Amino acid sequence: MPLSSSSHILSFIFFLSAYTESRKKVRNRMLKDFMPCLAMALVQVGYAVMNITSKLAMEAGMKPLVLVAYRQIFSVIVIAPFAFFMER
Repeated sequence: MPLSSSSHILSFIFFLSAYTESRKKVRNRMLKDFMPCLAMALVQVGYAVMNITSKLAMEAGMKPLVLVAYRQIFSVIVIAPFAFFMER
């Protein structure tokens, strides 16, 4: 009887480990599938923030050409590290 009991325990432990591995694969797959939606939402948030800050700056008296220059400078500062390290 103890042999059968330990056999059931070992099979249950094997089942749990396989189930855990399966859940990890499913979770990783879900995250991989969800990334484009998350990126799209973050881009929209970025557009909204830029729109609001542009409107506030223009209402405060900033000239449009100065705003465009600042926007370009900011984008270069943000994107340059990604370009530098990804193109190595």
